[in-house]
Amino acid sequence: MAGLAVLPTAAAASSGPDTSGATTAIGYLNQQREANGIPAFTTIDNSLASSWCPDESQEPVTENRVLAGSSEPLTFTAGSSPWTAAPLHQVLMYDPLARSAGWATMTDASFDGEGTMPYIACMGFGDEAPDPSQPTAYTFYSELGPDAVQPSIDVQGEGPYSPEQLVGISQGTPTGPQPIFYLLGMGRVRAVSWSLTDTATGAAVPDVSIVTSYQAQAAGDDPDYLWNNGVMITPVLTPATVYDGEAEFTGDGGSCLEETFAFATLQSDGSPAGVDVAPMHASSCSTSKRTALATAPRLPRARARWRRGVFVVKARLRRGERLSVVVHDRRVSSRRRVVRVHGRYARRLVVWVTRSGRSSAHEVVRVRRR
Repeated sequence: MAGLAVLPTAAAASSGPDTSGATTAIGYLNQQREANGIPAFTTIDNSLASSWCPDESQEPVTENRVLAGSSEPLTFTAGSSPWTAAPLHQVLMYDPLARSAGWATMTDASFDGEGTMPYIACMGFGDEAPDPSQPTAYTFYSELGPDAVQPSIDVQGEGPYSPEQLVGISQGTPTGPQPIFYLLGMGRVRAVSWSLTDTATGAAVPDVSIVTSYQAQAAGDDPDYLWNNGVMITPVLTPATVYDGEAEFTGDGGSCLEETFAFATLQSDGSPAGVDVAPMHASSCSTSKRTALATAPRLPRARARWRRGVFVVKARLRRGERLSVVVHDRRVSSRRRVVRVHGRYARRLVVWVTRSGRSSAHEVVRVRRR
C-alpha cells in the first residue's frame, strides 16, 4: 500500500501471535479512517500487538490496545472490523493522533488470561503525533463514513464499559449509531449542548445524549478512555434518512468548539442511500456565535418567564418551523409556539427558531420572574 511503511519485527514462533495479515487488516482500517476524514496510519509496527497478544493487561503498557475473541475467524472488510459494535474500542482505533498500528491473531489460546478462545485478534496503536496548538475536531461515524451509517447497533460484551452504559442503557439493548467526536488541542473536554434532527420531518430526535470522561468518572469507570472525546448515544434511527447535528464542547483550558455535522443511514437492505452529506465543520464558539449574531435575523416578540421551576417561552412561528430553547445545557424544542422547560432560574435564555434542523433566527431573551 502506497505511503504505508512496514517496520521490521522479529519472526514469531509458530505457536505465538501471527502477524501475517497485518497489511490487509491495517489497509482496511486506513480506508475506514480516510472515509471519515481521519489521517491514515503511516507505519505498521506489529510489535505494538504481538508483544502482548492475547493478554491485554500484560505489563508494561506502552501503546493503546484493543482485543477481540470469537468462535468465528476475526477479519476486516471495507465496511466492518472485529470491533464494529464496540464504540469504546473504536475510540482508540480511529484516534487521529495515532500514526502507527500493529496486528496479530491467535487461535485456541487463553483470552486475556482467562478461558481458551478459538479465534483472537489484537491491535496496538502508537507513535502519537503531538496535540495541535489550536483546537481541532474529527468525527468517526461508521466504517464506510458519514454517507453509510448503520441505523442501529447492538453492543454486547464490551469492556471495561460501553458508552451507552453511562446513560443507563444496558449492553444488549439496541441503540442508534454512536458517532465519536475527537476534540484535540483542548485538554479534557465536556459536552455543553447538542442536538440531532431528522431532515425528512424536521423533527428533533429525542433521547439523544453525549457522554464524555466526566460521565465515566461519575459512574466510577476509567475516564482516560474518553479524555478528549465525546460519544453521541442515539435511539434506533430510521433507515435511508439524513440527520443533521450540532454539538458544542469546552476544554478544561477554556477553549470551546462548535461542530455541525450530518450523516445518512443505510437502507433497510443494508445498502447506502446514495446521498452525499455535508462535511463536518467546526469553529470556535466565540467566532461562530459572533457570526450568528451579525447575520441571523431576529426572532420577533420572543418572551420568557419563570415561575416555580418552570420556564415558559413564547414566540411567533411560521409553518414548518420549530421553537428551541436551551436551559442549563439541555435543549428542548417543539412545533408549538410555547415551550415549557423545567430548570433553575436564569436571567437570560437563548431561543432559536429552526427550519429543517438549521437555525433560521435566534434571540437572547430576558426572563421575567413571577
